[in-house]
Amino acid sequence: MTVIDAVLSFPLFNLLLPSTVIDFLLHYGLGFTVVLVIFTAILLERSFRMKGVLLGLLFGFLSFVLFWTPELLFDILLPGVLYETEVLWMEVAMTAIIAGYSILLGGYLIKYKVTV
Repeated sequence: MTVIDAVLSFPLFNLLLPSTVIDFLLHYGLGFTVVLVIFTAILLERSFRMKGVLLGLLFGFLSFVLFWTPELLFDILLPGVLYETEVLWMEVAMTAIIAGYSILLGGYLIKYKVTV
């Protein structure tokens, strides 16, 4: 058995190191966005104290809902309207929007609001 066969036979390695470039970008892009959302939620908590905890949880929940909106809308409520790849690219766009908003909000909070 070669090293490549051994790596591909273990399912966890397929998640950590996907076989195609697109899968790699999707997995790690989503993971990066999750880290950004968590960091922004922590910044909200540090900026607004007790209200910030609720704002951070709300921000995380809204990010989660926004990410899954295309999937829920076009696969459950309106099945057959769009192809699966179109829904996938809508989710990629939502991920980029969430990541961009997290970066902008995090930058604003670091610059003007953080209290330690």
